[in-house]
Amino acid sequence: MLLSPQKELFVEEYLKDGDPIGAAIRSGCNADNVQVIAAEWLADWRVVTRLAEYHYAHTLVSGICDSWLRQQLVTIATRCMAPQPVLVRVEGTYEQARSEQGEGLWAFDSTGATAALEMIGRHIGFFARHNQQQYPAPATPDYVQSPADRTPDESALI
Repeated sequence: MLLSPQKELFVEEYLKDGDPIGAAIRSGCNADNVQVIAAEWLADWRVVTRLAEYHYAHTLVSGICDSWLRQQLVTIATRCMAPQPVLVRVEGTYEQARSEQGEGLWAFDSTGATAALEMIGRHIGFFARHNQQQYPAPATPDYVQSPADRTPDESALI
């Protein structure tokens, strides 16, 4: 599978920070239409395939894959939601704090649990679906030429 040198550079730059517009600029795209080019390149099956190849190679080397990451996030969320006794120091020792009714007080790490659950939601695309329903994709400006309308010579330059 052949990618133009500019698209190959785009893939390498995109892998650094996940910013398609920044990657397009760093790979030498014209700043006037960099957003359109970045979107087109991320939709190009050859670019997507090359990104998948890089991710697969990284998974083999690091041993970190999607299922491992999800399991770690679930573990973090579960641990953060486990109640821990609220302790107070009484005469040099620690005792569980009590409510006015005499019941033991418990707390959990809501910040850590929320962060882990949000990461899981982002990983499975939960928020992307919600955002697509709320905010439809912007219309393509009239001055942008559709890839189907390009001549073979014009497509080879991209």
